[in-house]
Amino acid sequence: MQFWGSAENFAHYRLSNLVKSHGSKLGPNARIFYYVPAGVRAAGGAKLHQLMIENELPHRYLFEPPRRHSWTSGWIPESVKFLLQGN
Repeated sequence: MQFWGSAENFAHYRLSNLVKSHGSKLGPNARIFYYVPAGVRAAGGAKLHQLMIENELPHRYLFEPPRRHSWTSGWIPESVKFLLQGN
């Protein structure tokens, strides 16, 4: 929390709150690309994905298989390919 100052201030930047309060302002094209690796944080990614669906926020979501947490584990080429795919 040291970077955000307080829990109240952090709430202004929490992705789930931003989706609810400003998601409709992003327009009809997917401008959020959410790339979630399997593992401990995957449940939070799935919840955010569901929230974007519920708020009709155009986005692209990829849940990738488990892999080592490393720059050389192969996720970079897959991420770039994912980003370059058409909407």
